[in-house]
Amino acid sequence: MNRDISKEFSILMENSPLGVFLSDTQNRFLYVNSNFRKMFGYSQDEITSMSLEKLIHPESLEASTKAFEKVYSGDGPVTLEEQYIHKNGEIVEGITRIAAVFDESGNPMYQCANIEDVSQKKYASEKLAYKTSHDELTGLLNRREFEHRVEHSIRVSHSDNHEHVLCLLDIDQFKVINDVCGHEAGDELLRHLGTLLSSSIRKGDVLARLNGDEFGLLLEYCSIENGVLIVEKLQKAVMAFQFVWEGVPHRVSMSMGLVRVSNTTEKLSTVLSDVDGACLMAKEQGRNGIHVYKEDDANQSRHRGQMHWVSTITKALFEQRMCLYAQSIVSTTPDEKLSYELLIRMIDENGDMVMPGMFLPAAEKYLMMVEIDKWVLTHSLLLLKKNAERLANIDFLSINLSGMSLADSDFLSFCIVEIGKSAIDARMICFEITETVAISNLNQAIEFITKIRELGCRFALDDFGNGLSSFGYLKNLPVDILKIDGMFVKNISQSQVDKALVRSINEVGHVMGLKTVAEFVENAESIEILKQIGVDYLQGYGIGKPEPISEIFGDMVVNG
Repeated sequence: MNRDISKEFSILMENSPLGVFLSDTQNRFLYVNSNFRKMFGYSQDEITSMSLEKLIHPESLEASTKAFEKVYSGDGPVTLEEQYIHKNGEIVEGITRIAAVFDESGNPMYQCANIEDVSQKKYASEKLAYKTSHDELTGLLNRREFEHRVEHSIRVSHSDNHEHVLCLLDIDQFKVINDVCGHEAGDELLRHLGTLLSSSIRKGDVLARLNGDEFGLLLEYCSIENGVLIVEKLQKAVMAFQFVWEGVPHRVSMSMGLVRVSNTTEKLSTVLSDVDGACLMAKEQGRNGIHVYKEDDANQSRHRGQMHWVSTITKALFEQRMCLYAQSIVSTTPDEKLSYELLIRMIDENGDMVMPGMFLPAAEKYLMMVEIDKWVLTHSLLLLKKNAERLANIDFLSINLSGMSLADSDFLSFCIVEIGKSAIDARMICFEITETVAISNLNQAIEFITKIRELGCRFALDDFGNGLSSFGYLKNLPVDILKIDGMFVKNISQSQVDKALVRSINEVGHVMGLKTVAEFVENAESIEILKQIGVDYLQGYGIGKPEPISEIFGDMVVNG
C-alpha cells in the first residue's frame, strides 16, 4: 500500500507544472522534477552535483537564507518572491514555497519546495506598468505618472519642510514645425528634445512629456534659486541645439515657467495652475524666456481667473446653461429675406447673463472651442429642424467657427454627419470664419470650406480687410460672402479713407461674385452711405441688437 502511494506521489511530483525539489540542510539537491530541470536548463547529472545557492541570484540570496532559517526553526512553511539564474545567464523570476521535514527528535532533515516561474507574468506586468506610466513617443514619464510624483513631493514638503521646484517647458512655435515639415518631423523633434533635456538635468530629477509640446520637470530637494540656474542651463542647451529635417536646419526655443513646491503648497491642481500661468507669462514676454511664479503677479491672477472659466464652461455645457442669441442681417434690396448671426451666451448659476467676451478667451486658450462650436452647431440645426415652417422666410443663419475647430479633422466629420442627420436645407446654414483664422490655417480652411460647401452650406469670411494680404488670399478661399471689417465701417460717415476702403472691398467682392456685409453699422447716415456704395447686407446696432431667439422668432423648440 505504501509503495503504491509512494509511486503515485512520485508520478504526481514528476508531472507537476511547478519546479519541485528536495534538498538537505546543506542545500544539496536530493531530488528535482523534470519541470525544475527545464526551468533552469540543467540535466539531472548536473543538478546532483550542485547546491541551491548556485541557482539563486545574489540579490535574492539574503532573503532566501532567512527563509531557510525560518522553516528549519519550525516557523514555516514560507512563501517568497526571488530571482534565480538560468544556465544561460537569464533571470528567472520565481515564487518559492518552502517547507521543512523533521525527524522524530524534531531535527530538520531536509526541505521540500516548489517554484512557480512567473517570469512571463512579471514581464507582462512590468510592461503594462511601464506603458501606463510612460509616454510612448519619447520614453519619458507621462502626465499621469508625473502628477503622482508631484503629489508625492507636496506630501514630502509638508512632512519635512524641504522645498522642490516644478517646471513647465513649452516648445515655442511647435505648430510651425508640424505644419511646415509634417507630424513626422514634429515627433522626431519631440524625441530629440526628450533626449537633450534628459541629459542636461541632475540625477534624480523627474522629467515627463505632458502633452503635445509641453514637458514637465520636477526638481526635488531644490531651492527656487537653484531651480532657475538649472532651467537656465536647459535653456542654453536647447538654444545650442539645431533640429535638421530633410537637410533644412530649424532653430528651437522653449518658454519655461517655475513654481516653488513647499509646505505652503495646498494641492496638485493649484501648483499645476500656477506653473502653467508662469509658463504662459514667459511666452507672453517674448518666448524663449523664464518666468518664476509670484503670488502677487497681476498676470498670474488673470491666468487663475481664466482657469476658473474652464470649470465654469464645462459645467455650463453639461447643465445646458448655454443659450443662443441672434442679430439681424438685413438686405439693402427691398423685399429680400432676413438673415441672422447666431451668438452664444452663458447663463451663470445665479441666472445672470454672461457675455462671450468673458468666457471665450479662456475657452480658446484651454482648447475648449471645439466643444462650444459643436454645441452651437447642434442647437442651430435643431432650431432649423424643429421650426422649419416658422423659419421658412429666413435666408440663412450664420454660425461662427473658431480656428481650433477649423483645424480639427474630427470636427469636420462631426459637421458632415450632423448636417446630414438633420435633413434641413443646408443652404440655410452659413459658417463664418475670420480672415485671420482662415489665413493662419489656409490649407485646413480650404479643405473644410470645400467639403462643407458640397453639402450646400454657405461660408462668410469675417473681419475682411484687417490683414496685410487680404486680397492676395481671397482668391484662394472658396467663400460666398465677405463681411467687411467693422473698423472701416463704424466711422465711414466721418472718414473718406474708410469710405474708399469699404468701396474697394465691396467692388472686389462683387467682381468675384461674392455678396458683401457691412458690420458695425450704427446710424442712419452710415446706412445711407453703405447703400450708395452698393453693399448687399448691413449688420450692427443701428440695424438691430442681439436678442434671445425666443424674442425674435417667438416660442420655438431649441432643445432636443
